[in-house]
Amino acid sequence: MSGGFTAHRYHMESLLPKCMLFAHVIDCWSLILNADEVLRDPQSPFRLFCQTDVAIFLPVVASVHIYLIVVDLRDTDFVIIDNSKTDVPMDIKYGDMPNNIQKYMAQFLHEVKHPKATEVSKVFHYRLPMPWRTLSNQVDCGVFTMRHMETFMGCEPGEFKSGFKNESAAQDLQLHKLRFRYMNRIMLSGHNSLQRNNHSEADEFSELSAKVRTNMLERAQNILFDRLA
Repeated sequence: MSGGFTAHRYHMESLLPKCMLFAHVIDCWSLILNADEVLRDPQSPFRLFCQTDVAIFLPVVASVHIYLIVVDLRDTDFVIIDNSKTDVPMDIKYGDMPNNIQKYMAQFLHEVKHPKATEVSKVFHYRLPMPWRTLSNQVDCGVFTMRHMETFMGCEPGEFKSGFKNESAAQDLQLHKLRFRYMNRIMLSGHNSLQRNNHSEADEFSELSAKVRTNMLERAQNILFDRLA
């Protein structure tokens, strides 16, 4: 990828449905979304996806769970966007992570003499309410995070629209499709140094007979599930 970041094939293979994503996939997505910001509508906020009027997007990998923290310097907002639906108190679920991010963000803003530094140090952080949050889905948090990164533009609680249906078979289908869409965007992106090679492999695969493609996909799926288990 551009910027010197490297992700390997097995990282991308974690986009296979029902697999936990590697953090490398989220990092690739951040690079692509940052590059896409040059195409944004002039009326939209400038968004910085981390690996200031700016909304700073910080994907967090906490053990086996992935979620998003957004620090919006326009409205001095600190929001946690997490697909996991739980009644566990925030200080138990997220530990010191939000407080530490807030502390170091405010410290940095003070050092660069940003006018919102003091406000950021005092702002209350909260978890964004979303009707599509999940109770039983334990593996798609990375895909949810990628979609939240893509669609969140800052809003009042209850107004965020990501396009997700509530937890259901229909939502599972959405997540399945998103995995393949994100795989396509990352592998064939102009910011991917292996773009031409990936295009060539895709073209060669498409020229095979339907039966051969099906057999190859079945074998590959079995191998990948064993490798990613």
